[in-house]
Amino acid sequence: MLAKGLCDSNSINWWRALAVGFMSIGSSGGRRRLGEALREFNFLKLKHGLELPSAVALVFFHKSAERVDHEELDILWKLVAKENERASGASLLLSAQFHLYSGIHAGDRDLACEQFELSRSLIRKVAYSVGGHNWFHKTSLQVVQADQSTLSAIQKQARVLWAWVEILPLADSWQERGLEALRHIDGAAGGSTSNADTLAWDLEGLLVRARYYELVKQHARALDCLNQAVALRSWEPALLEKTKLLISQGDWDQAADTTQRILQQNERSMDGLRLNVLIHMVQKTDGQATEERLLLMIKSMERYEGSNAALFFNTAQTLSRLSSRKAEIVKLTIGLCKKAIELEPCAAAYLVELAREKVMLYDYEGAMQTYRKAGRSDESHIPALYGTIYIHIMLGELDDAEQQLDFLEAISESIEQSSQLPYLKALLAWRHRRDAAEHVRFLQQAEQTHLKFLDKQSTPKIFTRFAKLDPDFLIALSEEYLLHVQFVDLTTSSQSSSINQNSAVRHGIDILTRVSEELPGHVGAHLLLGRAQLALGELNAATVTVSTALDCDSRSASGHLLSSQLALAKSNHRAAAIALDQAAACDFEIRRTPAYALVKAKLCSFKGDPGEALKILQDAMQFPGLRDERATGTLIAVPVVERVAVFVELAEVLSELSRVEEAANVLAEAQERFQGTSEEIRILMSSSMLAIKRDEFETALHMLDAVPHSSPVYSHVQEFKANLHLSIRHDKHSFVQCYRDLVDLSKNAHSYERLGAAYLHIQAPEPAVAAYEQAHRLNPEDSSLAMKIGHALVSTHDYLKATDYYVTALQAHADNIGLRHDLARLFMKLEKYGNATQVLLYALEPVGLSSEVNKIAQDVQSLLLLAQVYACADRGTKDIFEDGMFVAEHSVSGALLKARDLQRIVLEKVQSALESTEIICKEKRIMAEICCKLATCYLNEGKMDDKAMAAYEEALKADNANESCMLQIARLWMKRKNLGKCEEQCVALLRIDSKHEAAAMLLADVQFQKQNHEFAAIKLHKILERDRNNYAALSKLITLLRRAGRLHDVPRFLELAEQSDARAPAHAGLGYCKGLHLRYSNDVIAAIKHFNLARADCTWGPLAIINMIELYLNPDSELQWEDSQTVEINSPHGAVVGDLIDELKSFSATNDLGLKIQVLEAHTYLAVRSKAKIDQAMQIFINILEREKDYLPALLGMSIAFMLDKSTTKARNALKRIAKMPYSHDLAEEFERGYLLLADIYVQKSKFDLSEDLCNRCLKYNLSCGQAWETMGVIREREASYRDAAEMYEKAWTLGHSASATAGFKLAFNYLKAKKFIEAINICNKILSLYPEYPKVRSEILDKAMEALRP
Repeated sequence: MLAKGLCDSNSINWWRALAVGFMSIGSSGGRRRLGEALREFNFLKLKHGLELPSAVALVFFHKSAERVDHEELDILWKLVAKENERASGASLLLSAQFHLYSGIHAGDRDLACEQFELSRSLIRKVAYSVGGHNWFHKTSLQVVQADQSTLSAIQKQARVLWAWVEILPLADSWQERGLEALRHIDGAAGGSTSNADTLAWDLEGLLVRARYYELVKQHARALDCLNQAVALRSWEPALLEKTKLLISQGDWDQAADTTQRILQQNERSMDGLRLNVLIHMVQKTDGQATEERLLLMIKSMERYEGSNAALFFNTAQTLSRLSSRKAEIVKLTIGLCKKAIELEPCAAAYLVELAREKVMLYDYEGAMQTYRKAGRSDESHIPALYGTIYIHIMLGELDDAEQQLDFLEAISESIEQSSQLPYLKALLAWRHRRDAAEHVRFLQQAEQTHLKFLDKQSTPKIFTRFAKLDPDFLIALSEEYLLHVQFVDLTTSSQSSSINQNSAVRHGIDILTRVSEELPGHVGAHLLLGRAQLALGELNAATVTVSTALDCDSRSASGHLLSSQLALAKSNHRAAAIALDQAAACDFEIRRTPAYALVKAKLCSFKGDPGEALKILQDAMQFPGLRDERATGTLIAVPVVERVAVFVELAEVLSELSRVEEAANVLAEAQERFQGTSEEIRILMSSSMLAIKRDEFETALHMLDAVPHSSPVYSHVQEFKANLHLSIRHDKHSFVQCYRDLVDLSKNAHSYERLGAAYLHIQAPEPAVAAYEQAHRLNPEDSSLAMKIGHALVSTHDYLKATDYYVTALQAHADNIGLRHDLARLFMKLEKYGNATQVLLYALEPVGLSSEVNKIAQDVQSLLLLAQVYACADRGTKDIFEDGMFVAEHSVSGALLKARDLQRIVLEKVQSALESTEIICKEKRIMAEICCKLATCYLNEGKMDDKAMAAYEEALKADNANESCMLQIARLWMKRKNLGKCEEQCVALLRIDSKHEAAAMLLADVQFQKQNHEFAAIKLHKILERDRNNYAALSKLITLLRRAGRLHDVPRFLELAEQSDARAPAHAGLGYCKGLHLRYSNDVIAAIKHFNLARADCTWGPLAIINMIELYLNPDSELQWEDSQTVEINSPHGAVVGDLIDELKSFSATNDLGLKIQVLEAHTYLAVRSKAKIDQAMQIFINILEREKDYLPALLGMSIAFMLDKSTTKARNALKRIAKMPYSHDLAEEFERGYLLLADIYVQKSKFDLSEDLCNRCLKYNLSCGQAWETMGVIREREASYRDAAEMYEKAWTLGHSASATAGFKLAFNYLKAKKFIEAINICNKILSLYPEYPKVRSEILDKAMEALRP
């Protein structure tokens, strides 16, 4: 401040006198210091330059005195008039500043406006007198274009002061005038910053702009101005304003950093110390650290502001409201309050605040004494009377409270409206009269009054804002609302879970949500909110809330206990036990609470130890305040829901132990104690269930029938009774009759709606439609009823009537997007895609123009449904484009791209609006879903892998734990042969879900392709250990073990799968796996038999049929151009193959399956060996390759056709093309066959080295490839190396499981040539035992070998 005026001692004394004067009029105890200020100003009015400022100050403070000296005032007015004429610009501006500050401190609006006008008049005078021209009336453009170098420091000061006056909210039209003032500040800014005065007023100008933008809610621009001020100089006022602005925006981390910067510059900064404590209390829950900061602040206040009672009071008031009633903190704020009272003993407001803080410590007697003292100090102080009535209620003195409240009501018109009055009425309505309706009504009045008062507050003072918010009162309000929560046991099928919660609970949740957002570190608010969400069955929301609470305070015993209750509700008993142990570790006393006992007992019951559960519950019955409503040691009542829950759980445990009579006695006691409460119905339901366990169904019904129609729980009882009829007796008529009785009792829309739902539950759609229609007639504005009628009509399969109804309903509810979507789905079901499109496009016109989040979100859902319509239309078999609605741009990907763009806007809006974590996560999941659908669309369109990958990656950014998306990305990397990236993605997915089977199988594939067969097998072993009947993993393991040369390990896994499930032998998956193993083992007949068992299954059938066709066409797995393999179409084998192909076509064909069927058909033609059929097969292969030029099975088939057509060169060229293609494990069989065919051609051409390379390539990928060893044996045989050839043939014979006659013949022949006659004889005998008629074995090998052995 000194930089704005003169810097001598007189100036310092003037500002000091000003501060003393304002302090003296700001508090009753400070009046004694007013004389000190007047004496100082009298002395200073004789000093040069301070004549006018001192005179106007004397006038103001004389008028503020208790006894006004009018003679002195007259003299001062004359002095003011005289000095006004001859004062310098600096003196005029100092006087203007005084009027500005006095207007701010004025308690009366009229006085404030008067002071602001006086300040304006002095600034105008400066404008006329300084510089010889008047900039006051120039246009904004002229001001901005003015030569800033001509502006003097006085003119800059005048402009800034004028802007301060104009933006004050008390001034008329402050927004328009303030904006004009800011334009003038543009003329004051700039120039040389070397001068200290100029820099100070430039900083002040930035503060003015920041305050204006803050008042008009342009916080980003306000923050920019403050950042500029801080950049010019690390100035404490700017840093303080920045901190306050960051707090108002909820940016607590930056606010804390800025506060630390303030305290580093000035450790005695009072505002900095206070803000530091406030931030720590709001953001963090470290009680010890908060206490240390609070003590430091108190010490500084006592030292530097020891006589400022208002500061002590305001600080105590705000911090106590933020304390969460922590005793250590509240005791310190009580000390502050006592200090304020010590300075001003008669201040009733200070005494009332002290009493309020004693209430926070549950010291009701001490609070009552203080409230009475406040009343004696000021008999008209209404808050003291409010507090007295509240204490009477808390102490159970309800009659006294009622009398005093009646008095307050009588004078309510003459007192200021307050939320306390309806709040006290609500407390009495519930505690004195048990009137739930009145209780809720008065609570709503209190809530509305409090929130209306908050909305009117526009003060930038942070401490005042939190004091007015009063989180302690809001939490008390929410606790009263939550008294109407009815117990919902989410761990059982109890019918009480179906009871609808009323709007009172929602009001409580809304209040707690607001408190949690304002005070992110308030653990109590988070836990209350979590309990309410748990009671409503909103488990996901409750989980997020509890997690937030534990993030704030990981040592919160209540938080861990609530986490345990949540885990129990989700049937996660292990997690519930862990959380319960953590709760006890944090606070041993938590074990003495009913909630802890309930969870512990339920866990014991789950473990099969009802005896221990009984002991826990019997101990809980002895807890203070459980059997009756008397208060506990801290006067905190045990919630009714927990008290009743202990009784009911105890009865259930006794019933489980067959101690039925004792259970009945417990429930009878509960019925007596809790009669008239909202939990009475839970006891009644438990009693009826106990009667049913005793096979006394009629007794249970009599209990429920005893509830009178006038009871508020009658409807709930009827619903419970209806469910008993249906679940126990399976009596649909009685089930519906209960709902009919409710309709007879009250013929309103809700009753008919319940009746309709009941009819639908028993699959009676026609009467359900009638009931819903009646409900809609009674409440035609409820569009949800129209949707239910539509659903019911659809369930009757009367689609024409359903369509007509939806069209009519949309005329009445044109804006109901749910109805429109239902109609579009119905049209889609009827394959009327054009009509579905028209319905959705109407909702999307014009798309994306709305700025409302809800409308944009609805457009997103409409676009997703539209994309689904387009996709179904693309798959349709009839012409659906004739109506012209499906034009080029109306593609699936186009609709999804629009949905993605709109969802981005939704995400930005919910994030910028600081919505709850649950809402943001929900929108992120929708974004991920859209991107995944878009990626799938790209993949279906073909050759758009890059776009698909980008879409999946965007989905993963939105939802980084989306398992489906991560799996698809891994599959794409596998498709691109990027095994490293695929492995990384699979490992990341397995970190999220270690039991994710698809990821584990894909990782096994990766390791298999890396030739790491052992690791791949281990992965598949682990999957089969968890689920021995996972036939997808088992079939993959069979293929892997075969390629690893370990086919002998397969039978063990097949046996385990068969033994693990009695129904396994009939399962198609096991049949396929056995068939696959037998095929690889060369047992063709048994393989056909097992494949035949799987051929009818929709999953395994196509694979089984394909294997059967291949076995029929080539049972010995020989090269398919030998004459012995001719198959006549009219032969039994040919007919079977034709039937199998027709059967394969009956399955819903994908693109790959369609191509596979065409290739198999072509092979059937090749098997006939006629020229016409070969040409026909060739044409099929050519057609396929025109669409898919590198389709390997077609290339392989074409090469076989060339060989059969004696075009060896063409065949070799086609096979060379295959050999150059990158290897793919998905087509491993085709690659292997192509390598072997080309190797055989090279053998015929005597190119043994090329042939052997191809055989080694086969063995690289399949160690069980016997044909590769057989081909290498042919090479050795041609080289006359019979011993080496015999070794090769022996491996081929062994890998063929000693069942291949061709390999056996060649082996025996080479044994004969190598003079191993005994081995040759043995092999011949094995061949003849399998194939007695096999030619030449006996005559050419066996006889010669035996002859060679004769001496």
